[in-house]
Amino acid sequence: RVCREDFPYLSVELVARGGGRLVLGEQHIELLPGTIFTYGPGLPHDIQADPDDPPLKYFVDVTGEQAAGLFAEAGLVPGTIRQVTDIARARQLFDELGEVALGPPRLRQRRCDALCEFLLLTLAADAVPYGSRRSRAHVPFERCRDLIHDRFLHFSSLAEIAAACRLDPAYLCRQFRRF
Repeated sequence: RVCREDFPYLSVELVARGGGRLVLGEQHIELLPGTIFTYGPGLPHDIQADPDDPPLKYFVDVTGEQAAGLFAEAGLVPGTIRQVTDIARARQLFDELGEVALGPPRLRQRRCDALCEFLLLTLAADAVPYGSRRSRAHVPFERCRDLIHDRFLHFSSLAEIAAACRLDPAYLCRQFRRF
């Protein structure tokens, strides 16, 4: 459990898996995989893990003269709660930022700044309002997209991809056009 009346930095968190409960100012929500939320100075928050399925969370804390403007530009001002539609992509961006932060010092700060900005803007672009439900059609799209991402070197044609996804090739194309 993390319970704070205040926090000195602007922060964005992603629940990658598991869950819990969040009280963010006056908002009370269930933390689900894909939930992103932001907090910062003057905004109390209480994050409580589900003891049976504790969350795996990613976070980044941001400070500096441009931080508030960056969060505002991304539409992620403190108190924002949304859901990302591509958890794997969001995790990848958080992981990449962490790798750069721990990597060689040459250009580290500039690279972290750029990746942090990219992370916030990507989260904002990929987010839907909290509680929104994706359509049933989005589920096979995500499954196929993940399969292609993980095994793209194994496929040489659309027919092979469609067969691996157990979908008709024309339907697969419509899914990718739609999403």
